[in-house]
Amino acid sequence: HTSYISVTGVQTCALPICRYTRGYIRHLVNTHELLAGRLLTLHNLTYTYRLMEDIRSNIADSSFDSFHDDVVARRRQGIERRGS
Repeated sequence: HTSYISVTGVQTCALPICRYTRGYIRHLVNTHELLAGRLLTLHNLTYTYRLMEDIRSNIADSSFDSFHDDVVARRRQGIERRGS
């Protein structure tokens, strides 16, 4: 089973990091390749940007409390995926 990194949780992710397996990303990190830092930074910035979009949207919809509880529960389970 090959495990790909997916920021979006969808198969058609357009981010560069989604094209690589977790094993390859780990190899890049372990061998101190510059590409590892670039890909992981892009991943983290995209995650943070999308999280902030979701936070703003849920605040505007007055549904932040339930959104917060859902995000915290998923983080505790180690399954941080962007919902549909």
